[in-house]
Amino acid sequence: MLPSGGNSGVYLMGRYEVQLFDSHGRPDDKLRHSDLGGIYSVSAPAKNAAKPAGEWQTLEIQFRAPRFDEHGKKVENARIVSVVLNGVRVQSDVELKGPTGGELPGGEKARGPLMLQGDHSPVAFRNITIQPQ
Repeated sequence: MLPSGGNSGVYLMGRYEVQLFDSHGRPDDKLRHSDLGGIYSVSAPAKNAAKPAGEWQTLEIQFRAPRFDEHGKKVENARIVSVVLNGVRVQSDVELKGPTGGELPGGEKARGPLMLQGDHSPVAFRNITIQPQ
């Protein structure tokens, strides 16, 4: 849940940000990578499925980590398989050629933390579920 004008994010592996932003009411053709459900600095959401500020949103992210060979060389980039915002698919099969900005130091790895950004405005999270595959 975000307040009016709220700005936050979900960082996958501490490197790849799915944007949380109060984007309610923005026309689909004006959406930017920094709008709710966008992949920061990479991809705008396909549709605006944002609810008004102060309402709970639902966000489902399917992510695939970068792949490395037995020598530690990256052989496949990370991917956002899908982002579903409030029941609407807003991202599909987006390759992440590198970090999206604001990432942890240390380079890409096979594993990393899930981070919830909370430094730009108040934000509330609930019912977080992680299902490794």
